[in-house]
Amino acid sequence: TKISILVELGTWEGNSTEAWCRTVETVHTVDFFASPIFIKHILPKYNNLKYIHDNTINASKNFLDNSIDMIYIDAGHSYDNVFNDILSWFPKIRKNGIVAGHDFLVVTKADTKSSERKDYWAEYSAKNKIVKKLGVEMVAKNDVAKAIISLLGVPDWWDVQNAPNTVGGNWFFKKTPELVEIFNNNFKEYKRKIIFGK
Repeated sequence: TKISILVELGTWEGNSTEAWCRTVETVHTVDFFASPIFIKHILPKYNNLKYIHDNTINASKNFLDNSIDMIYIDAGHSYDNVFNDILSWFPKIRKNGIVAGHDFLVVTKADTKSSERKDYWAEYSAKNKIVKKLGVEMVAKNDVAKAIISLLGVPDWWDVQNAPNTVGGNWFFKKTPELVEIFNNNFKEYKRKIIFGK
């Protein structure tokens, strides 16, 4: 899949932004709190880079549906942040485009002691051969994975950072008709729960 237009949610110092700029025709990066390092050293360096100083939900309104090739989600890491980023940006991705991001899974000592998190992954390991193969020990450090799974299911691919390093875990989906159907069904269920409170 050729990536001509990429939107990155979460800029900070611009490390991944710079990598995208070297390989992608047009990069839009969205962050309300980009670091001075990014503003002074990365932003002026690339003609193909557009910085959007806004929150991720507002920024999504600047893009038409089916207009971007790839979204990389690495902004707020709470369940609500990730959930709302997916809701806002998924329609913007063209057919067979890429939905990707950072911090899907990590393994830490605290996680291995959490029976709640193990139970959560046990539920998905029973249903998904990839999770089953890699084991229930692979648990979520934060709510990123839960938000992704609640709307899109288990990613087509992800990697894991092991303790003591607690950052990492890239993930991606290809926006296939099957993924669109999963998203639409989960979104309908989400709206039903809001309307009926169940």
